[in-house]
Amino acid sequence: MFFAENRLWNPDDIVADTKAAANESSEERRRLEAMFSRPAQYGFAVSKNRFYVRMGDQLFCVGE
Repeated sequence: MFFAENRLWNPDDIVADTKAAANESSEERRRLEAMFSRPAQYGFAVSKNRFYVRMGDQLFCVGE
């Protein structure tokens, strides 16, 4: 059951970092590196009337 659904960012606007994959020696390792080439959501926290989300090197705050 969903009460609400929101987006903090458009996934199409996030550019993958392909530099690390170019240094890999095998196709399998390049594919694995590509899976982690986009920023990840590391965590979230709730405090009073705010909701914090950490993604990659950015921290988002949603609230009053």
